[in-house]
Amino acid sequence: MTKKEIIEILTDKYGVEDKGLMKKTVKELEEMLKDEEKKVNEDKTSKLEVNDIEFESSTEEVAEKSGKVSEETLDDKKKGVVSEVQLNIYETVIRRFEPPKDLRIENLGVGDVFVGETKENLIQEQNKIIPGQSVEIPNASVLYITSASRPIIRITY
Repeated sequence: MTKKEIIEILTDKYGVEDKGLMKKTVKELEEMLKDEEKKVNEDKTSKLEVNDIEFESSTEEVAEKSGKVSEETLDDKKKGVVSEVQLNIYETVIRRFEPPKDLRIENLGVGDVFVGETKENLIQEQNKIIPGQSVEIPNASVLYITSASRPIIRITY
């Protein structure tokens, strides 16, 4: 596998930030790829364990079976993960989310940006976000972003 192919997999499939990846050696990139694959496999294993727990179980029974209890408040869900991207001129950025997430995309300025869940017909008035505006996309697994300027985009999920 070439360096470019590995970087493409890391950014497209696993959502790794593209900063400095070209400076890394092929061996370092292969290690990063293995680590990302390992994380995905661990996530799948933990999901299987959660699915084995009965739905009628009380919180105490769940804590006994899983070993930990997590209580999320509404504020925790609103915060989420925040990622900021500055696009290059005429660059199309692709972000993948596994599992699908509810996204909030904000244009922090310096030009219009177009976002959508498909690459076809991406540059349309309905996909346009002007500076200072934000858009919410529910249950998105893929996000395409492009612009003719260099805006900074904040993605919260």
